Amino acid sequence: MSDAERIIGQCICGAVKFLVYTPVKFCVHCHCQSCRAMHGAPIVTWIGVPYENFKLAGREHLKWYTCSEQAKRGFCIHCGTPLIFRSIVWPDDVHVTRASIIGKVAIMPRFHIHFEQHVDWFEFEDSVPRLGGKSGREPL
Repeated sequence: MSDAERIIGQCICGAVKFLVYTPVKFCVHCHCQSCRAMHGAPIVTWIGVPYENFKLAGREHLKWYTCSEQAKRGFCIHCGTPLIFRSIVWPDDVHVTRASIIGKVAIMPRFHIHFEQHVDWFEFEDSVPRLGGKSGREPL
């Protein structure tokens, strides 16, 4: 694969790095309470990648936090940067944080998910469709 088809990301200290081969499956802003708490932010932007298009370096520096019966989140044990989300709901996918990608990539969010959980203290306006409901996939 050419360099144009690769996306590189890492934690802030550089101990954990990942490589993603495009195309990716999606890019979304998540408003769920779990993402907000884990990242200390009003929203978290995720990129969904087929597992076979994802490579991880520094695995020994990655710690997993089981956040529910269905999901776990990976973060660097040195700097604490949250990087990865895995779920049995999407067993063939890896979700990586958009903010951990190094350099510019032409991947823009297509949806706001779990919008019914958004916080009222973070105001924003954009034209990205908002999805909510139990699965996060239904329009609001």
